[in-house]
Amino acid sequence: MLSRDYREVPQEPIGEDKSIRWVIGKPEGAPNFAMRVIEFQPGAVFATHQHSYEHEIFVLEGEGVAEGPE
Repeated sequence: MLSRDYREVPQEPIGEDKSIRWVIGKPEGAPNFAMRVIEFQPGAVFATHQHSYEHEIFVLEGEGVAEGPE
């Protein structure tokens, strides 16, 4: 079982207003699962997109809007 503090995972910039931490994925032995922590600056926007797999969003702090296909 992997146990880690996500804050110890290096941040990678996504543009100028977002960053990502790849907490769990294939390198950690999870071939079908990814846990990412994405941090947004106020007003940041992700382009509309879809995935062929399940996708979860868990808000740690603040608020935002997530839109689904419905």
